[in-house]
Order: sequence, then structure tokens, then C-alpha cells
Amino acid sequence: MRAGSGSTGPSANSSTRADVGGITPAVLTPHPAEAFGMDCEVHGNGSAALSLPGATTDNRRYERGLLHPHTDFDAAPPHLRTIVDAMDEHGTVRLPDRPGLGDHLDLDHVKRHTITTD
Repeated sequence: MRAGSGSTGPSANSSTRADVGGITPAVLTPHPAEAFGMDCEVHGNGSAALSLPGATTDNRRYERGLLHPHTDFDAAPPHLRTIVDAMDEHGTVRLPDRPGLGDHLDLDHVKRHTITTD
């Protein structure tokens, strides 16, 4: 039976949510959701969270900027030159075209804040 199609009692959930504490364990949620035809919303934002919808097909939601009301999610944090999940005027967040997870690191900032390289 497809999730949400039950005719008796409350129907099953037709979507699920994945938290990204690490990409490998997080991908264990969207793939089974795909198998059952369910959406999987990624909880959280940033490059790791954005990579998850890029690796799946049944994902129409990406949580961006909903983590704290006093944080400007359009401003890059000090260690980045740009944000990885910029939103366009239509509310669309596109996958980055930079290598890896798409972060544009400010290597000068990283170097100034490096404690040791031993």
C-alpha cells in the first residue's frame, strides 16, 4: 500500500525529514523514501544539507533560513566568501557549480585562524 492511501483510520505520512549530521547517514533517509514515493525534506541548510536533495529525485523542499530569527542567511559567514544556497527571486535554490560541496572558502580567513598545522 502506498503511504497515505489507506482508506481506514488515519493515513500514513506522505513525507519524511532528514537531518544532516553527516552526509552518509543522512542519505539513508531519502533513498527509502524514494522507494515508497515519498518526499524527503532536508532539515537544515548549508553545503552538506544542499548536497542531499542533489543526490535524490523525490525532494521538492529545502529548508533555508529557518533556523534562527536573528541570523541573516543571505550573509556569508566569516570563513566563506559566498553562501552556497543563495535563493533567486522565485524562491529557488540551485545546486552550486563549484567543486566538492560547493563552498567558496575564504582561505585567508582560515589561515589567520589556524592554530597549528603540525
